[in-house]
Amino acid sequence: MFFNPFSFFSLQNVKIRLLTPFLILVLLAILTGFSGGSHHAGKKQRYKEGELLVKFKKGIGGSKASTQHKVLGARVMKRFEGLNIEHIGLPEGMTVDEALALYKNNPDVEYAEPNYRFKKAAPPNDPKYSQQWHHVNIDSPYGWDITTGDGNIIVAVVDTGIDYNHPDLKDNMWKDSQGFYGKDFVNGDNDPMDDDVDGSGSHGTHVAGIIGAVGDNGVGVTGINWKIKLMALKVLDRNGDGYMSDIVSAIRYAVDEGAKIINLSLEAGENVAGINSLKDAVEYAKNNGVLVISAAGNSGYNLNYVNVYPASLRMENLISVAATGSSDERDYHSNYGTNVVHIAAPGTNIYSTQSALAPGFKNYSTGYFSETGTSMAAPMVSGVAALIWSKYPDLSYKEVKERILASVDKVNGLNVITGGRLNAHLALTIDLDNMPPLKPENFSLDGELKAGGPIKLKWTDLSSLETCYKIERSLRSESVFSLLTTLPENSSDYTDSSAILQEGDRVGYRLFACNDNGDSEAVLLDLQIPLNKPTNLSVTRMAEGIKLTWQDNTTNEDGYEIWRQSGVESYQKIGTVGKDVTQFIDSTTQGSGYYYYKVRAYNNQPVYSNFSDEVFISLVSSKSTSNKNCFIATAAYGTPFHTHIDVLRQFRDRYLLTNGFGRIFVEFYYNYSPAVAQVVAHNLLLRILVLIMLVPVVFVIKYPYLLLLLAIFLMLHRQKTRRFLSSFRN
Repeated sequence: MFFNPFSFFSLQNVKIRLLTPFLILVLLAILTGFSGGSHHAGKKQRYKEGELLVKFKKGIGGSKASTQHKVLGARVMKRFEGLNIEHIGLPEGMTVDEALALYKNNPDVEYAEPNYRFKKAAPPNDPKYSQQWHHVNIDSPYGWDITTGDGNIIVAVVDTGIDYNHPDLKDNMWKDSQGFYGKDFVNGDNDPMDDDVDGSGSHGTHVAGIIGAVGDNGVGVTGINWKIKLMALKVLDRNGDGYMSDIVSAIRYAVDEGAKIINLSLEAGENVAGINSLKDAVEYAKNNGVLVISAAGNSGYNLNYVNVYPASLRMENLISVAATGSSDERDYHSNYGTNVVHIAAPGTNIYSTQSALAPGFKNYSTGYFSETGTSMAAPMVSGVAALIWSKYPDLSYKEVKERILASVDKVNGLNVITGGRLNAHLALTIDLDNMPPLKPENFSLDGELKAGGPIKLKWTDLSSLETCYKIERSLRSESVFSLLTTLPENSSDYTDSSAILQEGDRVGYRLFACNDNGDSEAVLLDLQIPLNKPTNLSVTRMAEGIKLTWQDNTTNEDGYEIWRQSGVESYQKIGTVGKDVTQFIDSTTQGSGYYYYKVRAYNNQPVYSNFSDEVFISLVSSKSTSNKNCFIATAAYGTPFHTHIDVLRQFRDRYLLTNGFGRIFVEFYYNYSPAVAQVVAHNLLLRILVLIMLVPVVFVIKYPYLLLLLAIFLMLHRQKTRRFLSSFRN
């Protein structure tokens, strides 16, 4: 018998009518699901859970960005105007790992990264008290014969705050238009009092005293600047910990409020996965003529090989500072690096001001103590930069940086770019016009190196006094360099198209800045042509593990290395395979989460290829229902940001999860749909079929009144419709 649509509304079908909403919910439960996730229990997070920093690409408007956050249930906690960065709060149950995977695979997103935890560049607990030996060491008294500072120069101390009531600091404190001494980004108010109680405490107050404790006032100690304005920006809590979002906010605030120098005596720890938001903030400072001084960190690392931020940012307006003792020896806690750390400055047993909230504080007359670390060395450089600007107010940040780096006292064994220790007097008096230019920084490969291709070089033009650059080259195993080219002043890149090299060949370059007074020191770059990298890396989930396959593009390899990253952790090598092998099965994954993979070729010389492109896969816990990442719908649409998925998600939240039957089916679906989603994602025909099913469902959800109008129309024209349908039956 032919189906009569109007019998649907008759009383005898009341049971079917009662079941119909439930059946619709079942259909939607099958088509929309959300993955589970897991936290890594027991691990101390290096970032703040539940938050991300996200930057969309140029041209992506605010309304579109807001829609894409809404799709994931995320909210914008703060927008950093001028930086185009958004501080995002994640929905309950969504981990940082999972959110990173979604945002990183959104083509509209430039980058997404965790809100990393920073800490003060903490000194070792070795209380040896001494009385400001550093002033003699860096020739401060001779510098004071020239200038003792300028009360109009603003230095922002981005730290634990400053005790603005300290009698040796209060007259040099900056105030905003409302009389506040700065801003507290930790607690969200305008009181940046230093409440640091970690270790000796008083971290920000101690740093501030080094830069600008009032001089010649008959009280306590003397800062490098007797007169200055200290802006207190609290980004670290009472335990010396803070987050990147607050540091970014503080840098932008300092720039907008007129600071000339920003002191960052803090660090994020080694080898965090990325620090783009902080880099953008320092770039914002550069674009506004602000110099940033960073502590190198206190782990004894060579930063040529280990990244510790912000010291490792390698930016034109940043100076990274190592610490030395009273005999000019590098403090054994201090990080260093001839390609990254610019200069050394006194940082061992530095005597300075103490906060009233610090452990052991008695009164302001005794409110001073000694502390050690690169946190103490960085404000030495900040203080000298302020002295230079007080004497030469029209200099650019680049010229101030040049004076500081060109005037060091050379000391063997420091292993920093300049090879020397800060000298305040020479920085004020050096005659740069009669000197060779400073050597350039960051001489490196620009892009990817491959056999037979051109070699693109880049560097940072550090000097304002060069009239030319010279590049010398040594091919293969030659030990002799010959002149390759001469470039005009202000050059910062060069493409070498004349070196046709093969896999494993070596080439060396030497770069000099030059003027009529001679050449700078040479900067060396040694390169080896890599093996051709593997391509077409793909990942598939199988019963025995995660299967990787790739294309072999070299004949000179002895095998391949497989590397894996879980969430925001660093990549680790997890296995190798032999020559000509193009697949690998990873059976070592633990629990649910997002896993990223890349592969590179190697041989026994050793020569490596560049890494393949990265791929990732989601392993979903069958027991978790706390998350928001789509299963089958995302597999069909290819992205969780499609507006149809947002419609389905809202329907789930409003109807599926608000009744007992719906919740049962959602739980059932969570247990069994991940495998189906994997199949759909890799089968074009299934994707099309699912889309055919989803589109009308979305239409009905989005426009329910149209369905109601259609039903009313059919009821009003019941007889005509019956005759129309009967004509088909006959």
